Amino acid sequence: MRGIFRLYSVLTILVIWGMLCGCSSKGKSHGRDSETGAVDSNSAAGDTGTGFIDTESGTGDFPPLPVEVHVGFEGATAMPAYQVIVVAGDASVIRAVCGNDAPAADPGISCTADGVRIENVTGDVHLTIKARGYGFVSQTVSPRTLALEAGVPVYPVAFFPLVPFEVDDLYRTGFAPGELDAFLSMAYRTKSETGAVDAVKFIVMNPHTNPVVYFMNTAKFPIHYIFARDVLKLSLGSVEFTQKVYAEGEREIMAGAIMYHATVEAESDRLGAPIVSPFELSFFPSDNLSVAQARLVHRLIEERLGVAALRGQSQRLYYMPAGAQKEAELEAEVSLFNQWDAGWVLRSEIYKQKSWQIMNTGLAYGTLRLADLNALEAEAFSFRDILVLPVLPIELPIVGGTITREFQTPLSHVNVMAKNRGTPNLTLTDATTHPDIAPLLGKLVRFEVTDDGYSIAETTLAEAEAHWASQQKDPVTLESDMTYTGLPLFTEIGFNDWICVGAKAANLAELHQLLGDQGPRGFAVPFYYYQQYMDSNTVSGDACDGAQVDCVAEGRTAEICTSAQTICRASDGMTFSAYAAAIVQNETVSPDTRLREATLAGLRYLIQNGTTDFAFATALDARVAEVFGADKVRLRSSTNTEDIPGFSGAGLYDSKSAYATGQDRASWEIRKVWASVWNWRAFEERSFWNIDHLSTRMGVAVNQSFGEEAANGVLITQNIGNPTLEGMYVNVQMGEISVTNPQGMYSPEIFTIIRGTQPGTVQAARLSYSSLSPDSPIMTDDEITALHAAATRVQNHFAVLYDKPAYVLALDIEFKLLAGDRAMVLKQARPYAY
Repeated sequence: MRGIFRLYSVLTILVIWGMLCGCSSKGKSHGRDSETGAVDSNSAAGDTGTGFIDTESGTGDFPPLPVEVHVGFEGATAMPAYQVIVVAGDASVIRAVCGNDAPAADPGISCTADGVRIENVTGDVHLTIKARGYGFVSQTVSPRTLALEAGVPVYPVAFFPLVPFEVDDLYRTGFAPGELDAFLSMAYRTKSETGAVDAVKFIVMNPHTNPVVYFMNTAKFPIHYIFARDVLKLSLGSVEFTQKVYAEGEREIMAGAIMYHATVEAESDRLGAPIVSPFELSFFPSDNLSVAQARLVHRLIEERLGVAALRGQSQRLYYMPAGAQKEAELEAEVSLFNQWDAGWVLRSEIYKQKSWQIMNTGLAYGTLRLADLNALEAEAFSFRDILVLPVLPIELPIVGGTITREFQTPLSHVNVMAKNRGTPNLTLTDATTHPDIAPLLGKLVRFEVTDDGYSIAETTLAEAEAHWASQQKDPVTLESDMTYTGLPLFTEIGFNDWICVGAKAANLAELHQLLGDQGPRGFAVPFYYYQQYMDSNTVSGDACDGAQVDCVAEGRTAEICTSAQTICRASDGMTFSAYAAAIVQNETVSPDTRLREATLAGLRYLIQNGTTDFAFATALDARVAEVFGADKVRLRSSTNTEDIPGFSGAGLYDSKSAYATGQDRASWEIRKVWASVWNWRAFEERSFWNIDHLSTRMGVAVNQSFGEEAANGVLITQNIGNPTLEGMYVNVQMGEISVTNPQGMYSPEIFTIIRGTQPGTVQAARLSYSSLSPDSPIMTDDEITALHAAATRVQNHFAVLYDKPAYVLALDIEFKLLAGDRAMVLKQARPYAY
């Protein structure tokens, strides 16, 4: 009866309206919107919500005149709060807030007892009115077609309440204002570059006729199809469901997700104000929905998502196109969204954090120290320090936590190290002067980064020591096979030979065999030769004196260098292996950070200046000449403590360039790679993880040194930018400028590779452009497709080797586009922990 009464009432209004307007109403369109098929707000379907029409008439200009809009809310005893948005033909916008809320209006529009009055209307305008609890209205209004009251054109608008929301443990059909906790209780929480993200998926049934929105309990049902099958009891197979929901044109089922970015505060030049804590409306990348369909779903969601604001830029609902293809479609038809006051945002906008960025969560206690690049070179730091870094460093010692002024990417060395160590890492653009930070410099603090923010406060030594004691790791002794000799080509070894040559060399061999010329070519130097070198060279007084001179020359004090010299001279006659063991066990060296760092520098000096076995040196240089001729090669560290699951060891050890002959011949330069086993950062990292230093072995991967690069990049085979969406995450930069350690203005392009809208295709979803190419992408669509294809092959291949499902394994793949023909080479693959 209620629906019949509404239908009768609406028809009566339409008949009277038509009589008043007479022939001048010709050209109006009632019923279904020509673009969306949405039901007219003045039709029987209004009681299900989504009341909107687009009336159309002549668009010719006429002298300015006022228009009054009279609004009526069925069942309301008092006028509720409502928003009015008027878009003129020139796209200018005026707004008003009326009803029981505090009235507010732009010039040219004002609230009245019956609705609103719009002044100086010179042509057709598009009218949108939103009120919580009612279906919204969007209509094109032509003053020349309206009946007059007291000489003023009047436009009547009727609103009908939404059907009461259903509340169930498995779903809800809407959220009232103030029910954010209820929304979050149904969300699946994940992380992105914006911090914590709470995702609630939804299914819309009958979007054009009698719409119902099911907000899924996504923590229990993360997959649309499973929810539709088990909760909605839809009798569709998965293939048929995919076709009907993601591919059909005028579909009766639609699906997507609401992503709540609670910690985002992103500047928007387009909006003129920051986007704060937005609700992101997103769809599956391969969903071929039109802009009009996205707008329709936005309206249905916004009507029922009472926790989202209806005005301003804080906690608004924004449609975010999934990738480049959908961004281009939105740009071509953006007026559709603007007409309905439907918020939209590009991925690159929402990922521009205003002043801070959660990079890695964790808890640390330590002395808060300001460390610029000079301090990192000249001073010693430990896990009992928390560093404030004005500039992103290329290398970072083991520290308890980090706060950087410059924005990072998830693949920067600072963040990779933080993830490996489980230490807190935060970007704060005014870190050096921030009132939370500056007063605490030089003090012992408790520093915590969570998904939602950070806290930092002064603490006591007792609390700090208790925390440090709780972080002690179980001891780890590394495996190695010291019997393998020879210099095997990448074609002669494989994944399981990591125990002889290190994971890096073994993985490079797999890449070469899988990808051919698209992978690196070369050979490996097994662990055997490192250990042979360490066991056959001995400490001498003269070498210790040379190390002391070098120690001072590198900027350390004469006092600390003399102390290190004394320890070295006391070990005269020991093999390098025995001396390394003596340093590890020295009770004077262990607690003294400065002395420990200087003593390790002395050990590296000895190793770099030792004598290489003649037979091995001859064989190594001959192998380089055989494989690479006179070309330059890279000698890359390949220890048993890097490129392994759960621990990348990125940046701990050194790689060097070399040739087959001359001063830079491989047999000389390899000593520098071997010496890097005892790098300060590597030693401290192993100490942090309680790894037995003396079980560390250094193999070397020898591969071609690539020439000039058109671009270089890093790809992660999982979408760490948005883990709720299948894809691959990419950082790429022009030329040879570092991706993992962007310096100053040299920030990389960041995008994810996701499915395209056509079967079997992919597209880029860009978060930001490179600072060196701010207006255009570095890679072409064809190059991105080729990169995805190669990375997929690598992913599937290594998933079998690591005995993990391909959709679970995350690999860190380094790639290059060579100058000239832009040939693509994948130069490294290793496990990535996220």
